[in-house]
Amino acid sequence: MRSLGMYVFKVLWTVTCIRAYTVGAQFKIGDTRVFKKVSKGPDARMIALDSHAQASASSLSECAAQCKRRPEECFSYVFDKSDQTCRLGSWSAPTGIIYTQACGKDVEETSLSETNGTLYTSACCADGYLLHAMDKQVTKCVRYVETSRQFADALKDCEVDGGQLITFKTDAEYDFVQWSMDCLSDNWVGIQDNCGFPGIDCRKNPSSRKFYWVDGEELSTSSLEKITTIFDNAGFVEGCVQIGGIFDTFNDNKCSSNFHYVCEKVLPEEGIYC
Repeated sequence: MRSLGMYVFKVLWTVTCIRAYTVGAQFKIGDTRVFKKVSKGPDARMIALDSHAQASASSLSECAAQCKRRPEECFSYVFDKSDQTCRLGSWSAPTGIIYTQACGKDVEETSLSETNGTLYTSACCADGYLLHAMDKQVTKCVRYVETSRQFADALKDCEVDGGQLITFKTDAEYDFVQWSMDCLSDNWVGIQDNCGFPGIDCRKNPSSRKFYWVDGEELSTSSLEKITTIFDNAGFVEGCVQIGGIFDTFNDNKCSSNFHYVCEKVLPEEGIYC
């Protein structure tokens, strides 16, 4: 029994070691994110975390583990073997192309060109997008658009570069959309009704009105309860949904109205490397 127990211990130890390993230019940790080694350009930048952004680490795996313990905010790190330092950050840009403001609020950047060490990142966003972790399961790249457009034009603008108007199918995403009103006072969100669909006449049959996300999925009952408290479909022509403005909450409005908007891209599990 002792030999069997030792064998099981060795197997478990091997599996544990495999969960954290280096293969070429990639380092994988147990929360499934893959941190890819990235070459730093002369103007490389990284947005530092708000607190404890720099710590000591005796190894690359220890530095990665420190980032892993903060999955909702840490997406990049720089490990310097020479002085055993680990710098943690969120969004990184190896080429230096990075937005210096998040939603109009200053953020602290760390210049990487003057630091030693190797940059690893699990995800970054394309130009104009900022990384936001809604919760441990949902991470998005978002772009705040201050130009006011009609719903269809806003939708098209988001889709041009592979995004969509922002949605909120979880409580954490809902909270984020509420918070986004601090960034843009009145925004379109990715919801519209079916009253303009072929064969649907909401004027004759108001109960036939249903709401859909821009990806085609019908809103759940719980989502509807959160947003439809003041919906009235005035004149049966208010088929799109915005948040903010004079009502300071969700409201149905004419799709031909002009509002700001937020585009989103949901990061795949394997991440996006710029």
